[in-house]
Amino acid sequence: MPSPTAFRAGNFGADGRTLTALARLGLIWDSSVDEGFAGALPASAVSGPVRELPVSGLFDRPGHVRPAQVCALSRWEMTAALHHAATHHAPFVVVCHSFEMLSRDRQRPNRAVMARFDAMCRVIAATSGLCSAGFGDLDPATEPAIAPMLHPNLARTAARMAAQAWATIRYERARPRPSSRGRSRSASASGSARY
Repeated sequence: MPSPTAFRAGNFGADGRTLTALARLGLIWDSSVDEGFAGALPASAVSGPVRELPVSGLFDRPGHVRPAQVCALSRWEMTAALHHAATHHAPFVVVCHSFEMLSRDRQRPNRAVMARFDAMCRVIAATSGLCSAGFGDLDPATEPAIAPMLHPNLARTAARMAAQAWATIRYERARPRPSSRGRSRSASASGSARY
């Protein structure tokens, strides 16, 4: 099994000590911060042996960065941001956790997030200048280009907020209803059914 070459701290929680520890461990890449906080790391730490490639993002409103996380960006936002990165020949670092594709109770697939992930993959496959890659595919001797973040578009932001409100109701708050067959069996077995 190959040794790990990259690290990302949970909740974007990293500082100069993180990069010092990674250097001691021989890791090459860190992606513990998003583009909105990349400047928070000490310059001396960033210029060390560990290369910092922040999680990408876009401005969803003036002065506010929304990170490129599959559950955080709509299809429209992700597509626009990917095309923007392609025009600047810059990497676009995306975060995705496996549990994002499940409801909060982990009992059902979250088809809204699954559809976003599928759409993102289709955009990457269909767009000239984009390809999927891991940190092991990057050359640490080459300074990655960092594109300016995509400017806000209030229509995109409003559409995402509406879609997320619907998905929250559908996948995070609503409980799955038992099937009528399940209710019949429960009622006949115990005389009553409680849900």
